[in-house]
Amino acid sequence: MASILAALFVIPWKLATNAGETSTVVFVLLLSAATANSLIWLATSRSKPFTKPTKLELGLSSGLAVLTLLGNLASAKAIVYLTPAALNTFFRAEVIIISILAMLFLKEAIERRFYLGLVVVGFGFYIMTPNHSFGDDWSVGVGFALIAATMFSGMVLLARKYVRRIDTVLVNALRLWISVIFWFLANWRIPGASEFNTSLVIFATTAAIAGPVLGRICFMFSSAHLEARKSALIAMTSPVFALGFSFIFLDDLPDNFEMLGGAIMLLGISFTLLPDSKSTKLKTKLKD
Repeated sequence: MASILAALFVIPWKLATNAGETSTVVFVLLLSAATANSLIWLATSRSKPFTKPTKLELGLSSGLAVLTLLGNLASAKAIVYLTPAALNTFFRAEVIIISILAMLFLKEAIERRFYLGLVVVGFGFYIMTPNHSFGDDWSVGVGFALIAATMFSGMVLLARKYVRRIDTVLVNALRLWISVIFWFLANWRIPGASEFNTSLVIFATTAAIAGPVLGRICFMFSSAHLEARKSALIAMTSPVFALGFSFIFLDDLPDNFEMLGGAIMLLGISFTLLPDSKSTKLKTKLKD
């Protein structure tokens, strides 16, 4: 379900950016997601005594808010230049980026097959580029997509480090409200009524519900019942759904090179998620 919602997210996201300025679209997305997540937090904590956020939760929420704002701004810029399926494919690069960041900052080891998967991903990206050149709209979109994926990867890494010491639902709501505050600080203005046309508000709100709200809840639920590797592998199906939704709702498809290269990239990313043969043998011995 999380894969379908992630694929569905990019459709209204594309339509919203077509309806107005990207900064306004991001503002509506963040405000809608913050409101919805706050309502969820209130509903789930009704039976619990109210406790003030800890310094860690406030600090973590602020850090996540910066990454949230930057990631969504980059994502909104990227979808202007890319098809929804292509954007969704580049978002799957989070798996690789998280592994690299975890190695650099958390000293986590990387398995040997990761590097082979990285070569396959690079080959897939090369296949995607024959009809594009550096500096054209497509390459600009790819750059923004990878920036967004890096910001979202940083969020996952921060959450992973402190998840056992925080109220995750509260932190999720706080980081969205703080990101709204940061939006005002970054833009230094209050959006005018003329910026909020009906299409922009409807599509941005729909994207918020499909992605940051329901999509995040489904991902958290699946993470509680599946291994991280399995959840990530299932997420690889998201670009396929995005391809179908793009054709149905937008009559929009990537070219043949993009589809072939994207498929090879997803294959390479999936390969990095497979367990190392040594660790698999060790687990089998332990079971025996």
